[in-house]
Amino acid sequence: MPWGAHRKGHSDVPTGRRIGFRDQPAQLQQKGFMTIAPAPPIEQRLLGMAAAIRLLIPAAEVRLFGSRARGEAGPDYDVDLLITAPDGWLASGDRFALLADLWGAVAQPDLSVDLVLHSSSEAARRAQQPGSLAQEAIREWGGARCPPLRPSGS
Repeated sequence: MPWGAHRKGHSDVPTGRRIGFRDQPAQLQQKGFMTIAPAPPIEQRLLGMAAAIRLLIPAAEVRLFGSRARGEAGPDYDVDLLITAPDGWLASGDRFALLADLWGAVAQPDLSVDLVLHSSSEAARRAQQPGSLAQEAIREWGGARCPPLRPSGS
């Protein structure tokens, strides 16, 4: 394709289909192109992340903290999650392998996610340390589980 051909649309070499910049998703689908669906609302995505985390750590407490918890986040801000697991459960396995599994479970192509994993006793101890992430996460929600990360009725 010659340089600049993209300005008026370009020809898809194998099929000869043309894409115009003003084409709407429905028109692109009619031409046989895939379109990307808009991302679900952040609340729905957070619930999905918490559910995925609880599949790996059934008794986990998941807390949202940072700019999203304070309601100060823009659309491209990251998600900060504090995950608290029972002491014995967390001590019985490989924490780094678990973190890798957690990352795989919550990763999203258009949203950066930061995970902090502590045992219950670590979280309690760090919550007493001024300026710690655990203290910030617990302070922002008054020590309660973050409401958006726990489905209603559970």
